[in-house]
Amino acid sequence: MNAHGGTGLVRVVSMLMAWVLIWGQGCFRSYAVPIAELQKLDGFEASARPSSEEARKLSQHRTALAPFRMLRSADGFSVRFDSSTSLWLEAGASSFGGKFQRIQVTPSLFDGVLLDEAHPLHLELSTVQQARLVAIDAQATNAAVTGAVAVGVGSLLFLLLASSLGGCGIMVCG
Repeated sequence: MNAHGGTGLVRVVSMLMAWVLIWGQGCFRSYAVPIAELQKLDGFEASARPSSEEARKLSQHRTALAPFRMLRSADGFSVRFDSSTSLWLEAGASSFGGKFQRIQVTPSLFDGVLLDEAHPLHLELSTVQQARLVAIDAQATNAAVTGAVAVGVGSLLFLLLASSLGGCGIMVCG
């Protein structure tokens, strides 16, 4: 392959690799959550450790210890809420939220401490019009990674085929 023959392909492969690096954290999805589901977050603690009895049961099943809650979205999806999930609450014209370290919910009040802030967030639940979770969508992430790997393998096979043909069989050489 001469210096000019593979330039376009190299650019395409480079762009695909950059795309994989940028989207490497995963695909995120936003879920509308009924306000009543927020009650399930009461007592959430990002750094919580299970009791010794729970830890014993979990160690028997070889499950990783991680605090989380399962919420049901407005469209019926089960959504895992943990320290990597963002929760946004809309009250009036304002939106409050982010990733939480600690949450306490009573029938009338939402109290939470964000991971990156020391000041607690206090909201009366009656003022909250909408709750939204932003969480990693495992299926979309798996599809994106599988697609990126397939394109990468296909590109490598193409390069191998082109080089085995002396660099000119498929590509136009100058």
